[in-house]
Amino acid sequence: MIHSLRIVRLQGLCLVQTFRIGCRPIFRKKSFIPIKHFLIPNSSVSLCFVRTHSVVKDVSECDNEIEESLATNLFEDAETQDSDSFRDILYPNSNDPIIKLLNSCSSVQNVFDVVKKNESCINACQISQAVLVLWNLQRIFYNVSIRENNEGTAFVSSSDPNTLLENYICKVTNHSDFELLLHLVEQHIDELSIDALTCTLLYLRKMNVSMNKSVILNLMDHCLLLLKNKSVHFPLTALSRFIVAVNQHKGLWTVFILQHTLPNILECLDSCNNVEDFRLITICLIGVHRMVCDSMLELYKKLAHKLLDEKLITAEDSHVITKAVYFLNYPHWSHCNIDIIRTLMLVLQGKINQLNVDDLIKLHKVFISQLEPADLLPEIQEYSSHLLSQLDHRESSSSISFPATCELLECMVTFSTPMKKKVFEQLTRRYLKEEIYPNAMSPLFNILRNLKTSDLKLCNDFWSLTLRFLRDHESEREDYKLLRICHRYMHFNNNLGGTFRHFEFEDQMIQWLWQELDSGNCKVIPSKFSRVAAFILAYGNSRVPGDDTILTMCMTKLIEMVPQFTEFDCLNISRGLQVAVELRRHRRKLTSQFMSQIVSLNTALDGWALNRVDKDVCTLPQLNLITRAYLNRRGNRNVQLFEKLIFRYKSFNSNIRLSSRIVRDTSLNLLVTSCLIPETIDHLVGYAIEQSEHLLGDTVEKLLHLCYYLGYTPSHSDEFLAASVNVIFRDKERMQGLSLLHSALALCFFHKLPEPLVKYIFTVDFLERMDDEISQCYSKATYPMKIRHHLMQLNRAVCLDYPDIDVPWFHEKYIQEIDAHNFQVLLNTDKKPLWEKHETDKNVSKLAVVLLRDNDYCLNIPQLKGECQLKQRHLEMLGYQELSSSVHISQRLFTAAPSKLLGIPSRGTPGDHGGIKRDKVAYNLHGCTLE
Repeated sequence: MIHSLRIVRLQGLCLVQTFRIGCRPIFRKKSFIPIKHFLIPNSSVSLCFVRTHSVVKDVSECDNEIEESLATNLFEDAETQDSDSFRDILYPNSNDPIIKLLNSCSSVQNVFDVVKKNESCINACQISQAVLVLWNLQRIFYNVSIRENNEGTAFVSSSDPNTLLENYICKVTNHSDFELLLHLVEQHIDELSIDALTCTLLYLRKMNVSMNKSVILNLMDHCLLLLKNKSVHFPLTALSRFIVAVNQHKGLWTVFILQHTLPNILECLDSCNNVEDFRLITICLIGVHRMVCDSMLELYKKLAHKLLDEKLITAEDSHVITKAVYFLNYPHWSHCNIDIIRTLMLVLQGKINQLNVDDLIKLHKVFISQLEPADLLPEIQEYSSHLLSQLDHRESSSSISFPATCELLECMVTFSTPMKKKVFEQLTRRYLKEEIYPNAMSPLFNILRNLKTSDLKLCNDFWSLTLRFLRDHESEREDYKLLRICHRYMHFNNNLGGTFRHFEFEDQMIQWLWQELDSGNCKVIPSKFSRVAAFILAYGNSRVPGDDTILTMCMTKLIEMVPQFTEFDCLNISRGLQVAVELRRHRRKLTSQFMSQIVSLNTALDGWALNRVDKDVCTLPQLNLITRAYLNRRGNRNVQLFEKLIFRYKSFNSNIRLSSRIVRDTSLNLLVTSCLIPETIDHLVGYAIEQSEHLLGDTVEKLLHLCYYLGYTPSHSDEFLAASVNVIFRDKERMQGLSLLHSALALCFFHKLPEPLVKYIFTVDFLERMDDEISQCYSKATYPMKIRHHLMQLNRAVCLDYPDIDVPWFHEKYIQEIDAHNFQVLLNTDKKPLWEKHETDKNVSKLAVVLLRDNDYCLNIPQLKGECQLKQRHLEMLGYQELSSSVHISQRLFTAAPSKLLGIPSRGTPGDHGGIKRDKVAYNLHGCTLE
């Protein structure tokens, strides 16, 4: 018994109806129905929306993900035609009666019947067309389930969509008539054209025909023979299909096969002169991305620039542009391609609302990776909001509406205005009540991480749901999938200030990871083992005192593998060590054995980093990762490695390629290390000036705050500060409150704070916004104090440096709290203290003694940091003569002879009150502000 599916569109409502009518479909004629009827050979099938093209397992082998890998879902069909024209790609306008009959088939059983009826006389062309039509019917199922759903509502079942698709393909491929078709394909392989060969190979693989089947092996062999034959022209269309077909299965053998395609790709790069060929070349390069060398990448970028200059690539080619920037943003080389990525993305400016959902989501991922061009962010968020509202108005929930809604919400949450945080939390809370699907886990994680919510119940719900999903779906615990979730959890905890723990999740993950260590291959693959070990180090023994057996084994193996690690691997391990030390330190479980192992592992990682930094091939992004890992391990800043890292930053000249991501990461590393490297900062500032209109306010703030923090006035400061003012004022609504205060304080330090920004900050609305941020912040212990302190500093700076703006002083109470740590002494003309309280008068000279600590100076050079410089300036404006002294010197003097230092008489002896002129001496013991 076979079921017939029919799509009925009625006033925007997309319905899928099922009829049990025997082995033949019966169609009800309606003029408004888009006729696409096909059979599903599954006696118990129920309708659903699915999210995958094929059930062939595509396990990512990318081992360098800090965020979600951009390498996922790169492989797709070489054709983008709709269903009506798709069947004509091999034999357009064919008059062959059997091909015509196949093209008219609306069911799987129709195809099988045509093949079986003509078995004795069928030829190679007709057989390849039969395979193509079968794949087209599978695509229609996909389109009915997903694409059509973007425009309407459908009735769906609660069954897992991936399971339904697998059942569908299983029923087709296990059918006896399908075996007959495979037999006929194998009989006529020698008669197939190159295009027919590759089509047949690709679509059989997409129908999950095993690589071990003789028909697939024979098709592969014939394609390789034709590839190696230089006298045979291998078309670009066939080349792209062949590469996609080979990549349907992951393994080392794919490298050996695909290496034969590289000469053909190079030829196509040289001869390409149209957008369609550019699209196919992009598909080819995506498939061989692990073998793409620098010269091939440069040829591809030159080709893209050429097509852009000739106006051949336009906004109408949005799908091609999205595919190209997705490829160029592959983590191994994304830092080298920002110029062409930015140029291609800007072609879509003003046309974002013409993208389909998938392209919009991909474009947003590239934007998040590069953090530019900022010009597109408002359009992406506005269009995402529009699509989200369409999905959100549906009555039913489905596997397309749920993941798509999550991904669109992620587009909106990133760099959104803080005022919308509550709304996004409510939406996320509602989505967590839905059934979770594999493709929804990543966007949900990113949403929560970007929200930085203080609602621990929301966080617990997400990880509980994730744990339940993993327990119910063993396939989602395979290979890198489980390790990717471990990675997310570790960095999710980090983003919440280390305050969040989900103990049930941690315990279960440890059990699964131990199973992976026992029976998996992670012990021989460094990238896998680094992730497994990092999680075990972080959470494996944090609640059970005493037994360090697990950690001992992991650390021993880690030390052995250190020479094989990448920068990302070392960063993962360093993060694991950081969490482990923090958790055990809080519980006082740092045993001598554990500390000894940490020292040994740290030494090994430092040695690896030292060798890596010494190499000329170390790039700035790699250096940022190495430095970040070193800081995670709380490395000593007086050792050789730290000096090498700082020297390496100095060695990068102005020719180094920069991006917003590199500017941000470098700025943060220099900020944390407190190192002033003028050459590097000037280079970053030059990029900010050149690309200011494309940078986010958040990126500019990081660089601006770095200059202020280190007290450094960069070269071309006037241009940089003018550009910074424009960017920050443009993005003031979407910037976090603390970032805006950082920016304003830095601009005030450089005397470039514009009056409109001052009036924006010192308003009731903004102060209420700060109150909301504080009430919703995830780090209650530090964030409110930072906000309060920086607002006070800015209030004081504006009152002193910009008195004409007439901003009131409203931090008197806060200053009184701080002033409790300070004291002042009135001295007479003989420098004797006046013990009685005297009112100040015009004859008072003011002397401020500021005790400076080591961290008031830059670490690598003796320059006072910006906050201390600003304090000195304000003391002078208040009439103080400032006297700075090292806190160490002052402590020694006070310890040696406190009474001699100021001439303070012994207790009980009144001082001399004579004299007319008095000195007022104020001591700032802790770097706090004065009155």
